[in-house]
Amino acid sequence: AHEIRNPLNAISIAAQRILRQKNGPEYRPFAETILAEVTHMEEILKGFLDLARPSRSEKERFDLTETVGEVVRLLECEGVVSGIRLILVRDEGGILVHGDRACIRRAMVNLIRNAIQFSPRESVVEVVLAAIGDKVRLTVRDRGHGMEGDARERAFDPFFTTRAEGSGLGLPQVRRVAEEHGGWAQLLDRKGGGMDAIMEISRDMEQAGESA
Repeated sequence: AHEIRNPLNAISIAAQRILRQKNGPEYRPFAETILAEVTHMEEILKGFLDLARPSRSEKERFDLTETVGEVVRLLECEGVVSGIRLILVRDEGGILVHGDRACIRRAMVNLIRNAIQFSPRESVVEVVLAAIGDKVRLTVRDRGHGMEGDARERAFDPFFTTRAEGSGLGLPQVRRVAEEHGGWAQLLDRKGGGMDAIMEISRDMEQAGESA
């Protein structure tokens, strides 16, 4: 992956130089396409490296209700563009956890963004955060068509995707984050249509590590 990044960088620089040329406007759409695809490939490589490299995370104590609120606000605009309304259900009293805030935040973004992309227009995506004993469960409910049994089972396999523009790395990263925080991740079809994407983690990784 690191070796592939070098030629991608050279391609990106060349495309940017084409865009800066004052003449030859007929080439601009091609250069813009090259840049867009290079960016997409760089995102895939970053996801692959994040999934493959050993975790060297920074653990801290933080309020997960604040974090999920930040993520929902971040993705509300994407929802509006797709005609999707996000509804957040959480404990206003706060849920303190001990873990890698940045990794957990990225996992939340992946789950909610997936739900938006799989939802039909003019529908709702519910984001529910709840404390269950010494665990915390995030459930993201969409109103899409769900997934066939085989696809649902393979959804957490690296590079498996049902979307032409997908990288197949988002859900594997979610599962890795969940397992690194003493939990699990799963997709469940919901009766009446739609799917529940669930990530559960331990509230306190210090205690989880001692009991492991």
